[in-house]
Amino acid sequence: MPITAEKFYDINYYDIDWRKKALISSIVNFLQDLAVKQSDDLGMSVEFLIQKNIAWVLYKWEIHIDEYPALFDKIRIKTWPCDTR
Repeated sequence: MPITAEKFYDINYYDIDWRKKALISSIVNFLQDLAVKQSDDLGMSVEFLIQKNIAWVLYKWEIHIDEYPALFDKIRIKTWPCDTR
């Protein structure tokens, strides 16, 4: 079973559009933030990557949104690694 990461985020004014719904760019930023945390948790911190002269890249996204969150909502973001090369 893949190692998952999970974190809650608040939807603030800078995360919304004119309808007061979250921007996809804000949701992607949350995903990127959690991916970095997950990498750290798995022992592949930015410092580790620099020392080894390597990097990881998010190149494929599978984003499931049941309902776009609105201003002041608290959302749960969950990620998991699916492949490494």
